[in-house]
Amino acid sequence: MSTVVAQNFKDPTTLKTVDAAYITSSVKVWIDFNGTGTPSIRASLNVSSLTDLGVGQYTVNYTSALSSVISPAAGISGNGSSGSVFMTNGAATPTASSVSPRTMTDTGGLTDQTNTSVLVAGDLA
Repeated sequence: MSTVVAQNFKDPTTLKTVDAAYITSSVKVWIDFNGTGTPSIRASLNVSSLTDLGVGQYTVNYTSALSSVISPAAGISGNGSSGSVFMTNGAATPTASSVSPRTMTDTGGLTDQTNTSVLVAGDLA
């Protein structure tokens, strides 16, 4: 197997140079899904599956694990008509191969949302 070592990368379309430092710890997992009924993935990167754990509770499993359990995650959810709150790893123990988002109403109750997106930054294992 060969190893490529480079300081800069060039986008072939725009010809803009990207420093390798920006690639480290960038978003390595993202998912956009409908969490109502039987949850369905609309689009994703590095996601092998989405598990429904109950109302407003999910597990997003990664195709390729991250190098650390401590990887920042962020997200947003809503259904277009009411406010909602998003949090990750509510009651779940964090792992390097999954994140467990929870979606809640603005008053704190768990709820399924039609639009939920999650991003996880880090480095692949």
